[in-house]
Parts: sequence; structure tokens; C-alpha cells
Amino acid sequence: MNYERKDERDAKGVVERALQISLDHFDTHGGVDYRSSDGSVALEVTRVTDGRKRAGRSALAKSESASDEPPLASCWLMFVPATHGSMKNLERRIREILPELEMAGIRDFDRGAVQLQILERRPKWQLLERIYRTGIESLWASPHPDDPEHVHELILSTTWDGSIGGSNESLQNLLEELDSKTDNVKKMTESRANTRVLFVWIDGDTPYEIQRPLAAEPPRGLESLFGPPALVPALDPAITHLWVVHEVSRLGWFWDGSEWMALEGV
Repeated sequence: MNYERKDERDAKGVVERALQISLDHFDTHGGVDYRSSDGSVALEVTRVTDGRKRAGRSALAKSESASDEPPLASCWLMFVPATHGSMKNLERRIREILPELEMAGIRDFDRGAVQLQILERRPKWQLLERIYRTGIESLWASPHPDDPEHVHELILSTTWDGSIGGSNESLQNLLEELDSKTDNVKKMTESRANTRVLFVWIDGDTPYEIQRPLAAEPPRGLESLFGPPALVPALDPAITHLWVVHEVSRLGWFWDGSEWMALEGV
């Protein structure tokens, strides 16, 4: 007997609202996760993640955090190399700096992008240098303007060596990962539904070259590089619709069979 997982229920709710349909849990003894009552729509939920990152994330989880720091105005996503030499107390060190970043109006930090700013002593270089010396890769603010009760947090993720050329490259890497998940296609084919939806969760343990465009809002000036992909995805005919959503940022893409749509607050 197969039972619903929370991430499956969450994906089901997203698709039901978007397509204005009702879906029933179908994968009790195998088959797609959900089907509509008339059998015309099938939904399969999967995840692309990297188990190798868990060890590094586990070390970060043991990093001491500060409980007496002032509240934040935004959630912050922090990316740290999995090979970082000193994880201990890293969260506390960064958490102490974040209120200063917010007061200075700094919404993001990218290690490579700030090097020249620090060397040339441009405005706010001393604050940026403090972050640079911690050895982290990047920081991105993620506000929640529609939820005044939300308690903002610092969310940590480890990264591995790899390059990211934008959304198109991210999509290609994702599709290569999905090609290895042959069970998805098998279930979709056997569903015989007219609309066959594959919903893909990505998260902080997903390879960086896949998750980066959806991990946070695009950096200023790079919106076109990190917007929805421009490529027509080479999907198996068994898949008619594709959702890709980052579990932390709730940013995503939706392919309806003919074009891509950007998603926020999924």
C-alpha cells in the first residue's frame, strides 16, 4: 500500500488550482500518483536532488545559530561550498551581518561579482569584505510581502563544483536527470490520460547548476539569463505538461506543451 507524501499533496494542490480540476490519489499499489475522476488527467510527482550534499548540509545544521539577533526583514538563502573549510559557527557569523546588509540596502551577494568592488574600495566595500572573508558563495534576499506574520530565517544550502550558464543550461541538466527516471515515463504511458503532468520538485540538495535560476529572484541585470527557458524541452511523448518548482524559494517554471511560464509564490 502506497501512501501520499507531503510533497505529493503539495504538488497536487498546485496543479488542481492551476488546471481547475480535482485529482484523486491513484498510486495505492503502483501507477501514477494522481488521476482525475474521468481519467483524462494524470499527475506524477518526482524530485531531482543530490544525496551527496546531505553530509555538507548536516555539518551546516550543526553550526551554532544566534537566537538573540534582531529580526530580519527578509528570508535569506545562503549557498556555501560543500568543501568549506570551517562550517562551525558559520550560520551565527553570517546571521550577525544580515541586519547590517538590510540597513545598507544590499539584497544579494555573489562572491565573484564583489571582488572588484572590494579591491577598488567602492561604497559598502567593508561590509562586503566581511562577508567575503567567511568563504560563502552567495546570499539572496527573499521577502514575503504578502505575509506580515512570517518569521524570516537564514536558509542554508551547500554547493558543489559546477558552472551555471542560465535557465537554458539548467533545463538541459534537469532533463538529463529526468531521463534516468524511467519509471515516470512508464507510469505516464500506462495512465492513458490525455493530459499527463510531470511535477518536479527541486531543493537545496539539487545540483547547483540545476537549481540556481530558481533558488532566488534573478540578480539585477541578469533577468533575461535567469528567466523562463527559451528552449523547447525534449520531453518523452508520455509527458504533455511539465512543472519545475524550487521547494524553498517557491519559484518555478511551467511548460504547457507550447510555451514556458514563470511562476512565483507556488
